[in-house]
Amino acid sequence: MREKIIKTLLMKISMLGLCIIFGLGFASNTLAETLLNQPPAYTSGYTSDSAGDQFVADNFVLGSEKTINQIILWGGYYSGNSLPAADNFTVIFHQNNSGVPGTILYERTGINHTERTNTGNTVYNTIIYQFTLNLPSPPTLPAGTYWVQIFGNTLNSDDTFLWVNGILDPVNGIPQCAVRHPGEDWYKENNERAVQLNFISESSMGACCKNGNCSMMTEAACMDTGGTWQGVGTNCDSNPCKQPPPTAIPTLSEWGMIIFSLLLAGSAIWMIRRRQVS
Repeated sequence: MREKIIKTLLMKISMLGLCIIFGLGFASNTLAETLLNQPPAYTSGYTSDSAGDQFVADNFVLGSEKTINQIILWGGYYSGNSLPAADNFTVIFHQNNSGVPGTILYERTGINHTERTNTGNTVYNTIIYQFTLNLPSPPTLPAGTYWVQIFGNTLNSDDTFLWVNGILDPVNGIPQCAVRHPGEDWYKENNERAVQLNFISESSMGACCKNGNCSMMTEAACMDTGGTWQGVGTNCDSNPCKQPPPTAIPTLSEWGMIIFSLLLAGSAIWMIRRRQVS
């Protein structure tokens, strides 16, 4: 009887230990929170570019204070598909003003992708990519209704950025998007933008090296881009990425120089004799 009680206690203790281990494991992996999730529908799109004549924003709601440090959006370069080596996005968060974008709360420009993947889909003959953007000095917004405006800056290209339509997030999404032309007011359109707003815990971020360039991202995102992840908590402040070796300049060896000199000397002698003969 006594042995049976001891075995039962040991089994319960073991089960409790496993629960704690698995619980800690799952807790440590809860490193991301999606605050708005509107996947692409691939049926239409709006250009949103400083080089064009149109800007687009979409609205969403936060139930509590949140930090947004990553944006995933879907779009392409209309209509020539001239994909730049580096993207140049501007991201703006607005307060809501009677159903349209109002006061600017956050604005950053010159944002390049940390990941860019061809989705295999096209809209208006434009190849659609999934862009991942990490926001510098990310905003922390209290509970409320907001607008996110995203546009490209393709000033040296004939193309403009096309932001494709998305499927409404039933929880945090708000129907309709907003469009504005330079010098005019915002107006509403009956569709959504394909966009995802995320909070990625800093404990899951690290420096990712690729071709001598450094970007902050998760290990999975770094592996997807073919980069080398430097580990949790590393950063790009001192650029830990090894720079690619300089292109080697072809040079002649000692024997090569001797042979080259003999060839030059032989050519000179031949030219002199030819002139003497003539």
